[in-house]
Amino acid sequence: MVTDASYYGLATGNAKGGSPLSRIAMYRVCTRYGCQGSSILAAFSDAIKDGVDILSLSLGSPASYMFDYKEDPIAIGAFHAVENGITVVCSGGNDGPSEETVTNVAPWILTVAATTIDRKFESNVVLQGKKVIKGEAINFADIGTSPIHPLIYGKSAKKTDATESEARNCNPDSMDGEMIKGKIVLCDNDDNSNTIHDKEDEVQSLGGIGLVLVDDKTSGVASNYNEFPLTVISSKDAPAILSYLNSTKNPVATILPSTVVSQYKPAPTIAYFSSRGPSSLSRNILKPDIAAPGVDILAAWMGE
Repeated sequence: MVTDASYYGLATGNAKGGSPLSRIAMYRVCTRYGCQGSSILAAFSDAIKDGVDILSLSLGSPASYMFDYKEDPIAIGAFHAVENGITVVCSGGNDGPSEETVTNVAPWILTVAATTIDRKFESNVVLQGKKVIKGEAINFADIGTSPIHPLIYGKSAKKTDATESEARNCNPDSMDGEMIKGKIVLCDNDDNSNTIHDKEDEVQSLGGIGLVLVDDKTSGVASNYNEFPLTVISSKDAPAILSYLNSTKNPVATILPSTVVSQYKPAPTIAYFSSRGPSSLSRNILKPDIAAPGVDILAAWMGE
């Protein structure tokens, strides 16, 4: 057990593994160039020879490129491991929330989905008049607690050659930098053409000092934005900010650094990214088999 563990001061507590008396063997199958089937099968072979009791594999093919059982190195290796009395546990994939996206669906594999836990990383938006809009993110922003920074909607800074959708989604090369500089920017995230980090980079490159993103898809999953003031709000809270923007001549706001909300409810819930069943190879097999915590987990990491 590690006492007083935290993520740079967030989520402070005692960290303890789920099975502290277990002995762990590790087999490397992936490199920067991918995970070769031959390496995966070799690792299965080594683990069987070493006499392990349980094998845990957090890898698999994308949902768009599913292997048949007889061609999937994970399914083949797992079959031989199970024949030798080894329980094989595999991730169900991160291609949710659409149906038939689950991978590692061989019936001899224990397939695991990801859930949230009762911890939330909250980073709120404060508007003029101390009105607070709940947000979710991990950031260590330091722009103050008072709403003194100019606030603008990405759509209002649209370039003449950009579409309204591109600008309100804060897509690259869609906003006028002179209108963004020194402001907190409200952005949508509903066109799926760019990642959140693409929008973050664009706002920063134009001199924006913060970003409030409207996005329901990532609810329950707090991404890390380091020192940049970025937070994610839900679509049900967005109208309050838009109403304020439309009714105020000089709208101002601030984004608060993250705090931890414990015993947050509802929890657990299936993470938005966790792949859903049924199996695309055989609808008679219900997958995933179980779900386990896989969001906002405080875990050890090797130093650089």
